[in-house]
Amino acid sequence: MSVEQFRRRLDNGLTLLVERHPQAHTASFALLLPLGAVTDPAPQRGLAAVTQELLFKGAGDWDAQALAHEIDRIGFQESHRAERELLAFSGTVLPQHLPRALELVEAVLRRPRLPAAGLEEVRQLALHQLLSLEDAPAQKTFYELGQRFFPAPLSNPAEGTLETLRALTLDDATACFARYSPAGAILSVAGAVEFDALAREVAERFGPWPAGPLAGRVGAAGERVPAAAGGA
Repeated sequence: MSVEQFRRRLDNGLTLLVERHPQAHTASFALLLPLGAVTDPAPQRGLAAVTQELLFKGAGDWDAQALAHEIDRIGFQESHRAERELLAFSGTVLPQHLPRALELVEAVLRRPRLPAAGLEEVRQLALHQLLSLEDAPAQKTFYELGQRFFPAPLSNPAEGTLETLRALTLDDATACFARYSPAGAILSVAGAVEFDALAREVAERFGPWPAGPLAGRVGAAGERVPAAAGGA
């Protein structure tokens, strides 16, 4: 069977892109939010990355341990990262577990607990990763070059700095999370999926998510995606 491609834009600005591979044995997805390091205030560099990591310290009905256990239970190969211009939440899972994986991601994005104790754990991890650049000359070079030659705010390193990471507070993380919005976000899915069923699942999970402060910023040219479209 041939590969099929579909797209749909929710009313809140989130765009769903699907590539259906009927003979695939897994389903992979990536959810991208336009909220990377460029949104970090200068005194709070590294905030986007720290806040993203804090989301996984408990969300919805799951504390941090239960959330990690559920991710493992369904074989969800989860990954998340903060970059200069976006936050990425991605993973691969067996097709029958994709709805559960999306439920977990929705809980993380919409109902995180943001525990105070978790912030210190995340901070120490971020500091350790930043200090480890001293043993990785190539990565350290790009880290320094980005700050020296990119114009602000592109010069903001996603990793932050030792000074700014040590100064971050839970209020800072809470304010950063408040900027999360589906407006301009893209959810791409590829694998053994049925578009209609997946579109209903995504609409149920992410449709009620308020557009928030980024509403209307859809695409570089403000291009609106049709309500539904498809093609091979």
